[in-house]
Amino acid sequence: LHGWLLVDLLSTVPWDIVVAWFLYQNTNMASAPRLLRLLGLLKLLKLYRLQVLIEGLQKLVPKAVLQIFKLVVVVLALAHYVACGFHFVAFVENDKGIGSWLESYLGTSNATSKYSASSLYLYAMYWGFTTITSVGYGDILPISKAEQVYSLFVMACGVVLMSGITGRLAAILSRIGAQEALAQREMDAVHTYCRNHGLPGHLGNSVREYFQMRIAARALCDEEKILKEMSPALKAQVVCYTFRNIIEAVPFFNGCSDMFLSAVLCRMEPILYAPADIIMQKGQRELAMYVIAKGCAAVIDSFG
Repeated sequence: LHGWLLVDLLSTVPWDIVVAWFLYQNTNMASAPRLLRLLGLLKLLKLYRLQVLIEGLQKLVPKAVLQIFKLVVVVLALAHYVACGFHFVAFVENDKGIGSWLESYLGTSNATSKYSASSLYLYAMYWGFTTITSVGYGDILPISKAEQVYSLFVMACGVVLMSGITGRLAAILSRIGAQEALAQREMDAVHTYCRNHGLPGHLGNSVREYFQMRIAARALCDEEKILKEMSPALKAQVVCYTFRNIIEAVPFFNGCSDMFLSAVLCRMEPILYAPADIIMQKGQRELAMYVIAKGCAAVIDSFG
């Protein structure tokens, strides 16, 4: 078996029907129902396919957002498994005639019939969150020895896992803060430059607006750095594909060979102009050709 066939096969088997048939054939087995129902957990094998979804999201969502989302999913999954285990231990203890946290917290010996499954799951989930996060309000207490052992195991694992998750979250937030701090330091340098050289108000504002635009554009995607890291062959393919609409709109490039277009585009450099900037003036000698990728430009004569 290759790929996800085995996972899909095990997770799609109707285990509840299989368990019901087995119990019908073995009616003298009293302690089997709880254990056989664990076979339904095989449906959780489909969670492995989340990796495929995450790999697809990496192409669409910023890395920091995706990392935080993954941490939230890990915490929710951990709390879910802990809650299910705590619930299961209580049911096993009740089958043995031993008291459990259900009786202590709900004040009844027949909690499964008086409370819905969703309510019991909510109580167990609440206990799971407070335990793995080391909050422990103490309103839901383990009663039997099995529940106490299980609680010790959960607390030990929770300390380790939550420490790692907290450290990972702090690292993600620090990287985001580092980018903002870098942008702020660059703008502080621009303010200092304008002040030291005594630039007039309108000129200083133009300089600040230009660098704000440049920093914002670089924060979204540092195109120049990405293209610089590529191999020449890959860079030619990417540039031709990225700027194909611009090439088609320029009559000068009509009929040119792909080799010529690749050579020209690989030598083009992105330039950012602020509103009202002058690109060139009449009589000025230019050795470059400008192609507008985004925005618009106007030709203004001496009469405005």
